[in-house]
Amino acid sequence: NAIASYNLEYKAYPTALNDLVTTKLVEPGLKDAWKRDFFYSNQGRPGTEQEYLLSSLGKDGAAGTADDLSVWDLNK
Repeated sequence: NAIASYNLEYKAYPTALNDLVTTKLVEPGLKDAWKRDFFYSNQGRPGTEQEYLLSSLGKDGAAGTADDLSVWDLNK
């Protein structure tokens, strides 16, 4: 994925998703299925394997609800 590629190249996670655009790893205007911006943080969750956070607020657009989608939950 683009975030992992960035990390391999720069030895750090991008500070913002726009860094992936400026390094030409993704096209401008990346949106979730509901045409909203993704939530991203390069801080991750301490004590877990989640080195960064990337999620969609889901159909309802509200944080912390059952329809939120996290990249870390996709392969569960």
